Amino acid sequence: MKTLFIVESPGKKQKISKILGPSYNVQASFGHIRDLPSRQLGVDTETWRATYESKNDKAIKNLKYHMKDCNGRVIIATDDDREGDAIAWHCGKLLGVKEGNKNRIIFHEITKRALEKSLENVHELNMNSVNAQQAR
Repeated sequence: MKTLFIVESPGKKQKISKILGPSYNVQASFGHIRDLPSRQLGVDTETWRATYESKNDKAIKNLKYHMKDCNGRVIIATDDDREGDAIAWHCGKLLGVKEGNKNRIIFHEITKRALEKSLENVHELNMNSVNAQQAR
């Protein structure tokens, strides 16, 4: 069974696919796929929760399509910063990934060794980082 492997940049997709091989379906989110609305307040003033709108329907449709082939198995490998954590959180939300699942990895170079090491250290999403990005 394949694992959906999500990165931010389509430029990383090809090289990572070659390294990981056929058991991984590498797809790109193309950066932020959801964001605060541009034409209205993005916060519910009663609950103080942020509201989001889709920013890249084509990327969302693509990720959902490929998620079906992976039977819920997903690894999210967005950048190692607040923005990357926020993108990972949005991808997870849109794909129905439960919070607390260990499906987040971080690597700093696209090499076989770095990817293998990161896949040995799959962890939960850092919600403190996501919340910090939301507060900005």
